[in-house]
Amino acid sequence: MSNKELFTEIINYIDNLHRDIGQMVLLIEQSMEENNYRSPMGGRASGEITSHYTKPEGWRIPYIYRLFIPVDPSVTTYSIFYLVMLQTDSAFNFPPIICAKVNHPPFTESEVSSQIVWGINVRSLARKESSWSKFQVENGWSIAATPKHNTQVVSVQGYILNLFDMTDQQRVIDNIVTPLLNPDRNLDDMRTVDKYVFPPLEIGNEPDNT
Repeated sequence: MSNKELFTEIINYIDNLHRDIGQMVLLIEQSMEENNYRSPMGGRASGEITSHYTKPEGWRIPYIYRLFIPVDPSVTTYSIFYLVMLQTDSAFNFPPIICAKVNHPPFTESEVSSQIVWGINVRSLARKESSWSKFQVENGWSIAATPKHNTQVVSVQGYILNLFDMTDQQRVIDNIVTPLLNPDRNLDDMRTVDKYVFPPLEIGNEPDNT
């Protein structure tokens, strides 16, 4: 394979990956709106991409992150989010999707923006060295009860998926949207693909299908 052919193959792969992720993002966004959730993030999907000439590490998007809160009331005690990691520093051999409910004190939308959107390190939930502690599994969900960093977050309840398992719209609805909208239900009664626990639970990187 020539350099040009290799370059073309790489760029085509990245373009197709971004297109597929973009379609997934739009589907989730539409589904959340239909269920009376809104995002305090506006149209932003990542906080680290840049075009500045001194920051080449930011020229490629490192993650997709969207967080939602209920449309009503004006104050909420929880938020829900998903984050697609497109870096290679996770504990997994695939691009993980972190899906979770964040429990926190009563926050207005502006407080959610400052305290939750950019104020907590959610990416570390997919790493072996996490900035969270007191992990356990309840009702099929991974629970991280105590953040090691300075935040008012009470706990995070979530799970991890393999991006490559999101092969059609129904899988996205069944495994991302439905569980996030129903955090009081048993996760294993809803999902249709393998789930993974937060890595510090030490069950490893194999799917937890119990």
